[in-house]
Amino acid sequence: MDRTKFPFFLQWNCRGLRANLTDLKVLLEEHKPTAVCLQETLLSKPGLFKLRGFKSYDIFSDADGSSRGVSILTNNGIPQTQIPIKSKLHAVAIRISLSKTI
Repeated sequence: MDRTKFPFFLQWNCRGLRANLTDLKVLLEEHKPTAVCLQETLLSKPGLFKLRGFKSYDIFSDADGSSRGVSILTNNGIPQTQIPIKSKLHAVAIRISLSKTI
């Protein structure tokens, strides 16, 4: 299926990205999503997670546990930019361009 015509977004509360990395790789291979939105990644600092072929936009877990981390993964081949969010919420946003900007 041509994902540039039919974008597909996947959302998953993974409850620990490293513990579920194999499952994530299966989802990416089977469904080839345009973007993946992950909650409760449990990542605490930059550089702990890299996935070949994907750009990751992350908000990391707080030491006190008040934020458990979120991430958006997008295919490197898709034009993308992060959207700055001015909020106390632990949120991340991106703009991607397929046949039109989403």
